Amino acid sequence: MSVIHMADLLTLAHFTPYLGSSFRLSGVDGVTLVLTQASLCAPFKKGGIPVAPLAREPFDLIFLGPMSPILPQQIYRFETESMEPLEIFIVPIGPIEGGMGYQAIFN
Repeated sequence: MSVIHMADLLTLAHFTPYLGSSFRLSGVDGVTLVLTQASLCAPFKKGGIPVAPLAREPFDLIFLGPMSPILPQQIYRFETESMEPLEIFIVPIGPIEGGMGYQAIFN
């Protein structure tokens, strides 16, 4: 089975069908994250001008996980029954909705 890497040109449309879906994290026993939010982000601008030409519209994903263990920011392999495995860099953003929130940003 092939793995989709974060650098591959994924878009917001790839993730919106998976809102509410659980993802297992390979190598992290017993931890699953639920995709709770997927939304467009404003592109980074300097002086009102986009910093670089955009290959896609920037977007972010918010995942909800257990309060313990708190996962450090790094690349994790996300697995679910209905899509190819993904390698995504996530950052803990603090407690939300009764669990720990994690964010991934795609520029």
